Amino acid sequence: MVADPGEVAAAVMDVLAESKVIAAGSSLSHRTILMVLYSTGMRNAELRHLQVADIDTRRMLIHIQHGKGGRERYGAVSPTQLTPLRM
Repeated sequence: MVADPGEVAAAVMDVLAESKVIAAGSSLSHRTILMVLYSTGMRNAELRHLQVADIDTRRMLIHIQHGKGGRERYGAVSPTQLTPLRM
C-alpha cells in the first residue's frame, strides 16, 4: 500500500518546526541532544548509552549500541552536529 503524499508531508517535520524544537533547548547541551535525537533517529535510551568512542568523525557516523531488540546500528551525523559534539 502506498501512502498518500499529503499524509507523508504532514508526518514529516519541516525545517522551520525542527529549528523551533532545537532552539527550545535551554542550553548548548540540551540543543545538542535534541539535534542528535532528531537527525539520527536515536531513541532516548540509546542516547543515554552513547559514549565519545561511538562517534566516528572521519566517517561521520554514530555507532548506536543497545538499540531496540539489542541491535546495533549506525546513524549519520552532519558537520554542523559534529561541532557541538566536540565541545
